[in-house]
Amino acid sequence: MRYLNYMALGALLVIWGGVLQAAPPMGMYEAEIELADQGRESRNEAMQEALGKVLLKVSGRTEVLEDEALRAEMANARRYVQQYRYRSESSPTGERSESSTGTKLFLHVSFDRGSVDGLLQRLGFTVWSAARPVTLAWLAVDDEKQRQLVGANDRGLVREVVEVMAESRAIPVKLPLLDLTDQSRVRAVDVWGGFTDNIESASARYESEAILIGKLYPVGSMWEAHWTLLYQGGRHEWDYSHRKVSEVIANGVSGTADYLASYFISTSHQRAEQLLFHVSDVTGMAGFRRVKDYLSSLHGVKLVTLTRADANSADFMLNIVGGWDAVLHAIQMGDVLAEATRPAMAISEIVPQSPSGQRESVIQQDTVQDEDGAAGPSSAMTERYYRLLP
Repeated sequence: MRYLNYMALGALLVIWGGVLQAAPPMGMYEAEIELADQGRESRNEAMQEALGKVLLKVSGRTEVLEDEALRAEMANARRYVQQYRYRSESSPTGERSESSTGTKLFLHVSFDRGSVDGLLQRLGFTVWSAARPVTLAWLAVDDEKQRQLVGANDRGLVREVVEVMAESRAIPVKLPLLDLTDQSRVRAVDVWGGFTDNIESASARYESEAILIGKLYPVGSMWEAHWTLLYQGGRHEWDYSHRKVSEVIANGVSGTADYLASYFISTSHQRAEQLLFHVSDVTGMAGFRRVKDYLSSLHGVKLVTLTRADANSADFMLNIVGGWDAVLHAIQMGDVLAEATRPAMAISEIVPQSPSGQRESVIQQDTVQDEDGAAGPSSAMTERYYRLLP
C-alpha cells in the first residue's frame, strides 16, 4: 500500500507514543472532554476545557486561548452551558492497567450560541462564520525509504491526525482519492518539488476553495514539514519541526485554520457596513419570514430590516459588523439564496468589483458623526441581487 501501511505506522508510533482517539462529530458549539469521575469538581474542570475548545472553533484564532480576560471567564464556563451529558467507551486494551475499569468517561457539553458569540464580541474578538472554505490537502511523506502521497482511503496516522485536527478547528479538510485519475496527474515528486500547476489542475475535480500542500520528512530525531497554502490567488508558506510526527501533521491543519480565519475575520473595531439585498421569487409571508430568518442567522449580521415588498420579491437591509465578504461567502456556500441577474442599470451607476468577485453598485452616504461629535466617514452600502431557492 502507500506510506502509512501498518508496518510503517507501527514505526511512527514509537516516536509518537500514543493512539489517537477521534471524538464523535461535534457542532461548532459542542466539545467533549475525558474526565475521571462524575464529581462536581471534575465536571467543572471539564466544562472549562470544553469552553476553551469551543471558543477556538468559533473564533478561529489561537489567540483566544492566551487572552487573560477570556481565560478568566472560562472559570464561569457553567453559565454558558446549554446542556451536558456523560458518555463512556471501552479503553483500548493496550491502555488498560490492573487498577482500571477498562472504561473511559467523557463529558459532552453543548454551549449556548448567543452567549458564546456575545462573550467573544464583548472582549474584542470576531465570530468566524460556520461556512468555511473547503481545503484539499496534498501530503507527501518521506520515511527515508520512499516518498508516498497520503490519500482519503489510507488507514494511518497522517489521515487520522488530519481528521481529528480539522474537527477540533471546525474547518472542512479533504484528502484526494489518489485513484487512477489523480495518479495520472500528480505524483509525490510534484508535491515535493512544489509544482503547483499540476496540483491545482488535479484539484479542480474536488471543488475545493483552498489547497494545502505539505511534505513531511525525518531529520535526526525530529520530524519537519514544509507547508504551502493556496487560497484566493495567494500563497502562504511556513515550516515546522517537532519531535512528535503527530504535532507536525497537526500544525499543517492548525496553520491553515489560522490563515483562513485571519483572512475572513476583521477586528470588532472596524466600522459597520450595510448591504441592501434584492431577493426575488419570494411569495407569501412564509417566504418573507424564511429569507429574513436566514439572513439574521448569518454570523456578522446584526440587524435585518424589510424595506420593500411586493407579490414576489422583497428588499432587506442588513447591518453588518466585521466585514461583509464573509457574509456573502456564507450565502454562496448555502442552499437558501442563489445569485440573480441584475436588472438593467443606469449608465450613471458605478459598478466596481467586490473582493468576492461579484459586481455591485456602491451608494455613498453622507458623513456621520461619532458619539463625541467628530465627523467621520459613513458606512458603505452595497446592493446585491439574489433569488430564493425552493
